[in-house]
Amino acid sequence: MLRGGRNSKRQKKRKYRMIFIVFIICYLVFRSVPNFIASTLKTTLAERGTLDEKVEGEGIIIKKEKVYKADGEGKISFDKGQGDRIGVGTKVGQLSLIGDKSTLTSEMDDINKKIESLESLSGNKNLTEEDKEKNQLNIDSIVNQLQSKIFEGDYNRANLLKDELDLYSEKQRILEGDNTLASQSLEELKKRKEQLQKEISDNAIYYYSEESGIISFEIDGLEETFSADNILNYSSRDFKNIDQNIKKTESNTNLKIGEPVYKVIDNLEWYIMVKVNDENKIDELEKGNNIYITIDDMEEKIEGEVIKVEKNKNDSVVIVKCSNYLHNYYNKRYVKADLIKKSHEGIKLPAKAITNKDGIDGVYVKDMSGIIRFRPIKLLGKNEEYAVVAEGDKNHMIKLEGMDKYKMTITLHDEILSNTTRIKEGQIVN
Repeated sequence: MLRGGRNSKRQKKRKYRMIFIVFIICYLVFRSVPNFIASTLKTTLAERGTLDEKVEGEGIIIKKEKVYKADGEGKISFDKGQGDRIGVGTKVGQLSLIGDKSTLTSEMDDINKKIESLESLSGNKNLTEEDKEKNQLNIDSIVNQLQSKIFEGDYNRANLLKDELDLYSEKQRILEGDNTLASQSLEELKKRKEQLQKEISDNAIYYYSEESGIISFEIDGLEETFSADNILNYSSRDFKNIDQNIKKTESNTNLKIGEPVYKVIDNLEWYIMVKVNDENKIDELEKGNNIYITIDDMEEKIEGEVIKVEKNKNDSVVIVKCSNYLHNYYNKRYVKADLIKKSHEGIKLPAKAITNKDGIDGVYVKDMSGIIRFRPIKLLGKNEEYAVVAEGDKNHMIKLEGMDKYKMTITLHDEILSNTTRIKEGQIVN
């Protein structure tokens, strides 16, 4: 009986001892799991950065571009390369003619007539009011004929009448006493005459740029459809994708009369028309605003001025005038275009690191002792991936909305916990 009682007591002691050991193990596991979880969490350093508030859209690039066409039939050769910047009067290339010089001789006859007329006018000192009235009647008559021919679609005759109108208009200015203009025009005509004489002699047409800009040998056929001359007339109904018929001219290509040879694009002023599907996204945009644009997800931010905003329920259009970076896009027409409404600068961090504690937005940081601390933040901007928050004053203090007291926020190079799941303030990170 005594032996049985002793065994029973021993078993009870072992049972209590086991329960105590299990309790201790459970307690240690319970306390260590959160710390273990925290020690395996990833952190990111708080650094300065910028976050852009973008509105995604589609864009059409519209430029000031002049297309030069073949004035004869022959083989072209170029002196300049694709994308070169050229000035006024730069020799671009020459067209070696095949036999026919009629285009050149016809222009020569026309220039000779103009030179003769201007020399006669500038040398005549006995001009009367009657001469002015007679010349003005000729101008009025030509204008009426020109309008009629355009209406009839007779563009060949219309071009001839336009040249004739230029001549009579020049005469009128001389009759009004502008002899300076006469001397300038005569000088230009005589230079062209010398050039024509050489071209006829060499049986070639030389091409010189009449403006400065970027040269391109790729013509997409939309130079007139989307023209800078009509920029303020475009609206959402003009925003349409049109098949591009790109023609690229290379040296030693045989050309026929009227075929495009090259074009020169003004790189100092160009435009982009952007279509946005949601008008609410551009609610605050107005004519005269300065804005930045990114094209085809490129890094450079192109600064521009909003010159037109047309807001519609489905498709709204914003037209922006730009003056830089065209060299990267001079041969593009249809692009992906994002309007940058605002740029936020501050401390940039992962958006998923932001949490809410007791109604206050903030992040968890690991201090120098490895202890996790909650720091409130003042959010400036946010997208799906990143957020930008205020740096605070020189002591890293911020004032939260609805609170009188300042709170300490994050500082540069703080270690911020990227994932806030199962994290509590006061945990220790090894």
